[in-house]
Amino acid sequence: MAADQQELIQNAIVYAREGRLEEAEKAFTQVRDADPDNPDCYVNLGVVLRQQGKVDAALASYQYALSIDPKHSGALYNCANILRDGRRHQEAVELYLRALKINPEQVAILNNLGLTLQALGRQEEAIGYYHQAQKLQPDQAYLFDNIGNAYLELKNFPHAMASYRQALDIDPNFTPALAHMGITYSKEDKPDDAIKWLRRALAVDPHLIDALNAMGNALRVLNQDQEAIACFRRALEINPNFPEAISNLGVAFNDLGNLDQALAAARRAVQISPRNPIYHWTCALVLLRAGHFKEGWNEYEWRWQRHDFTTPNRDFGKPRWDGSPLDAKTILIHAEQGVGDTLQFIRYAPLVAKAGASVVVECQPEVAGLMADVEGVSTVVRQGDKFPNFDTQIPLLSLPRIFGTEVETIPAFTYLKAPKKPVVKIKPGKKFAVGLVWAGSATHRNDKQRSIPLETLTPLLDVPECVFYGLQVGDRQKEIKSLDLAEKVIDLSAKLKDFSATASVVDQLDLVISVDTAVAHLAGGMGKQTWTLLAFASEWRWLMGRDDSPWYPSMRLFRQKSAGDWGDVVEAVGEELGKAAKA
Repeated sequence: MAADQQELIQNAIVYAREGRLEEAEKAFTQVRDADPDNPDCYVNLGVVLRQQGKVDAALASYQYALSIDPKHSGALYNCANILRDGRRHQEAVELYLRALKINPEQVAILNNLGLTLQALGRQEEAIGYYHQAQKLQPDQAYLFDNIGNAYLELKNFPHAMASYRQALDIDPNFTPALAHMGITYSKEDKPDDAIKWLRRALAVDPHLIDALNAMGNALRVLNQDQEAIACFRRALEINPNFPEAISNLGVAFNDLGNLDQALAAARRAVQISPRNPIYHWTCALVLLRAGHFKEGWNEYEWRWQRHDFTTPNRDFGKPRWDGSPLDAKTILIHAEQGVGDTLQFIRYAPLVAKAGASVVVECQPEVAGLMADVEGVSTVVRQGDKFPNFDTQIPLLSLPRIFGTEVETIPAFTYLKAPKKPVVKIKPGKKFAVGLVWAGSATHRNDKQRSIPLETLTPLLDVPECVFYGLQVGDRQKEIKSLDLAEKVIDLSAKLKDFSATASVVDQLDLVISVDTAVAHLAGGMGKQTWTLLAFASEWRWLMGRDDSPWYPSMRLFRQKSAGDWGDVVEAVGEELGKAAKA
């Protein structure tokens, strides 16, 4: 290489180090033009171009280097990095693997390959490459942090925490690992522990927006929404276009019932990241809670794009029903989410049948008996069993959108029936018979907010002329015994094998008092007088500011006045129960 050429390269390197990128680009361009068959020249130029944000030009430069030397490790690596940044993940993986064959002990290649595989959801493969990198450089905290992140995606929380602790053994102030410890505790539903770790991270770096965002989420779970909002706003002061914090800000406003602010934030997140299903989901929940059903149902369809949605998006091999004529066709309506959702939305089956279809319903086994008696349902299939032949299919909660349901046009009628022959018989005598449910499923994301300790409801048990039946199933029914309330609450849990049995009891009651769980939907769908006790941040289906439900004409709603405080609710229910028992 000529001396002047070598001097030009050295000058270019100095310019690049000093941030004089335009001068560096000019110098590297001169080097390339003087030696156009040298792939290194194109790689060096590509690096400077990328640093200036000239991504397309950088990619072209790397690709030209590869046309000269297809095995140039630097060109493969840098080209893959650009493809990864452009979300062309599979192409990037292929180039990283080619680079790795040439340079198998290059930690940067191993690490970036792992990151790209994670983006493709291939967490186990990513962990393997991170471990290879970690063996080559065992003192790098970021590699253990990346291993932890992959385990976190797999929901293997113990392994994730172990990896983060290894990172912190190397560097106790490594903020990503501190923050990720907090995020892991949040996912384990341990918000207090999460906050401790996140505070440690923020003490080291107060501008760590991921930690601020995670702190806000943990505070939300503890009903500290104002403090959560402050965290999200601090994150947005640092990065005003951080969509995750904007969306979470909307969720916090929704918790507080500030729907205008919630919707503005949700829409802003969607505007910034229009293909992110979580932001559309947040938007849907706010719209539906506000009663804007038309737009809300459309946004609600984004649930199927969420990788963490509670119901898998299955391929049924048949088209989704779009509302077109159904004459002489068979349609499969498949349940999704929880039993309560099935009980609430099966009301649409008669409407589908009236459109000319033969209706097959796939549902949870515990409600199969009830579904068989719903008007218009021809066949019931338990989840996991084989389907009969069908022509088209639709998820149950997509039916309101198909029928254009607005608040004023909700099909509100009695559609659930108790078995003709009582499965369980009760003998309330002349007393006012009340069924009680104080807890929902422990796995529900909002169970801590919506469920009530039975002890909190004990004032109701002293209302005269009432007899109380425990319709609670699962571990929470044990509270009857632990609180020594067997003489005041008749525990029916052993007899309630499925919802047909529960419906049999509900049919014989005067009133059902329930938290927001499946039994409330069962009783409401049967037309039974139902009082539903709602947390302050109640679900979208209960709308806002109403003590009635357009979904269930026989239902009354009793809402918390402040988050976590059931005192006013129990007092109001007690007063109304006394009146009802005397009527």
